[in-house]
Formats: sequence, C-alpha cells, structure tokens
Amino acid sequence: MHTHVMQHAHTYAVRHADRNTVHTVFFVWIIFCMSVFFDSCVNE
Repeated sequence: MHTHVMQHAHTYAVRHADRNTVHTVFFVWIIFCMSVFFDSCVNE
C-alpha cells in the first residue's frame, strides 16, 4: 500500500509539475508525511 501511494504521488507530480510546481511539491510532501505516519502506526 505504501509503495502504491508513493508511486501514485510521483505520477501525479510528474503530470502536474509543469502546471503548478508549488502545489505539486506541497501535495507530494503531504502524501509523504501521511505515508510515514501510517507506516509508524502499522509498525507499532
């Protein structure tokens, strides 16, 4: 699930980077933080 989410975020970033780089970076950063948070919860 973690890998799939990161791949989706990366694909989204690549598709939309040329439209709004700031928004894309922010979106990917949120997804990354959420992924790390959920991974921590699962590991515990």
